[in-house]
Amino acid sequence: MGTTDTPQIVKDEATQNAALKRSRAMLIGTAGANGEMRALVRMAGGRVQSLEVGDRLEGGKIQAIEVGRLLLAKGSQVQEMILPGS
Repeated sequence: MGTTDTPQIVKDEATQNAALKRSRAMLIGTAGANGEMRALVRMAGGRVQSLEVGDRLEGGKIQAIEVGRLLLAKGSQVQEMILPGS
């Protein structure tokens, strides 16, 4: 194996079929300092958006963003979105 070859295990892990559901928004990352976190969300159509607390998403309003999760208020319910594999 040369220095530019990718080990098979890395290839397998990087190319999982259906790892992200395409029918709804999925949290794919969070970043930032406490109180100023942003979330990367892949929308159902495949577009990726950077969102912050107060933004609207899927008919709800983002209430909190923490490392690896997002809280979304829809009416009187709060839904949690977490990173896939968490």
